[in-house]
Amino acid sequence: MYNDFYQEEELMSSLSSFEQALEHNESKYFEVHEFEYIIDHYISAQNITSSKNAIQKALIIHPKSHEIQKRLAQVKNMEGQYESAIETLNNSFVSFGTDKDLDYFLILGESFLGIGENKKARDAFSRAIELSEEEYFDIVTTVAALYQQEGYFEEVIYYLKSVENEDSSLLFDIGMSYHNLLDNKNAILYLEKFINQTPFSVDGWYYLGKSYQDSNRLEDAEDAFLNTIALDSELIIYQYDLAKVYIDQSKYLEALEVYKEILSKDKNVNHSIFLSIGDISYNLEQFDNAKKNYEIAIRLNPESAEGYYSLAQVEIENESLELAKSFIQKAISIDANKAAFFVTLGTINQLMGDVKSAEFSYLEAVNIDSNLNTAWHLLIDYYFFLDKPQESIDVAFKSLANIDEEYSIYCKIAASFFDLDDTEQAVYYLKKAINIDSDARVFFKEYYSESDQNIHVKTLLGQL
Repeated sequence: MYNDFYQEEELMSSLSSFEQALEHNESKYFEVHEFEYIIDHYISAQNITSSKNAIQKALIIHPKSHEIQKRLAQVKNMEGQYESAIETLNNSFVSFGTDKDLDYFLILGESFLGIGENKKARDAFSRAIELSEEEYFDIVTTVAALYQQEGYFEEVIYYLKSVENEDSSLLFDIGMSYHNLLDNKNAILYLEKFINQTPFSVDGWYYLGKSYQDSNRLEDAEDAFLNTIALDSELIIYQYDLAKVYIDQSKYLEALEVYKEILSKDKNVNHSIFLSIGDISYNLEQFDNAKKNYEIAIRLNPESAEGYYSLAQVEIENESLELAKSFIQKAISIDANKAAFFVTLGTINQLMGDVKSAEFSYLEAVNIDSNLNTAWHLLIDYYFFLDKPQESIDVAFKSLANIDEEYSIYCKIAASFFDLDDTEQAVYYLKKAINIDSDARVFFKEYYSESDQNIHVKTLLGQL
């Protein structure tokens, strides 16, 4: 490299002279090593236009320079012109022979990576690493960074682990790669190691908190986010994540304090914060306060379907069903692709005695989202309590093709078979439910009102 032979002051002077010549539209001669420094300066600054301009002038003076050709390929990579970069490198290889040029193989590997030729990329990178010698650490981490930019996190882990070095930056990058792969166990392992070495890293604590959160280790996530905020109290996103963890632990008052802190700092908050505050109030059964915050959210965003949906939930609690229905219909008019909205509309219709509309709403919910447990259960219950046991059974079996097997589904099937006087099938599915979870006994007795009056059912439950 030119830095091994030339003084930094000399090279900086060349850059200054080059820029002065450009400014005055003058032609000036520079040696190859001077152009290398000038071009690298612009590449480091991600200044593609200036890089290309310097390369163009360099090739006029030094048209056969392999070093300039490499930099031309590097800039083409920056522009996403990977195939053209490969062509430039191949021409350079034919002309000069580059089998021992580390940088050539690095740039070539990046080009192959850009067009998805992963095997060729790995071969090129392997050759660069073979040539690295005392630069081994830097070259391996550079290769890992290139894979990271393209989202190949398995490769990042492979290369960084090959270094066999527990440098803190490597621990963080490995941990983040596992985090991006949703491998929370290993993400936590490496991020904890990173934090032990770098306890004042904001990013370290934050992403450790996110991995804890994704692993449902909520108390650990809470501690991690508190440490994040202690180190940087200005970035609001950290407080939103802390509030979410509080809510997931049903620590509603603590979450409310965090949201108040956010509101005191940021006057340009999104309407969603008022939806969250409203949800907290709803969970605390403070329905008037919940309604007030949902209304604020709607004023900030009149197209908030979630806001109208939430208002409908409040009015169901207030037994104001006509008002609840108008709110949920407004939500559906804004977004007709939310199964939960139709579940709520079905519930309201059922409470109002409009059973046909309730049936339509529940069917629409499962058509939108066949994985929504609540919709299936409500539809099963709807038919069962309307004394339509066969329809209830049909829906229950259909639900099992879409949602996880649950003992409650089998209990409901058993109840319908009892209503059909098909004791053999009823017993079969009741046994199936109890085999999944012994709590099925209690659930069935609560669900099937005739359990205590029907001596046959009581006997069966006792035997099971």
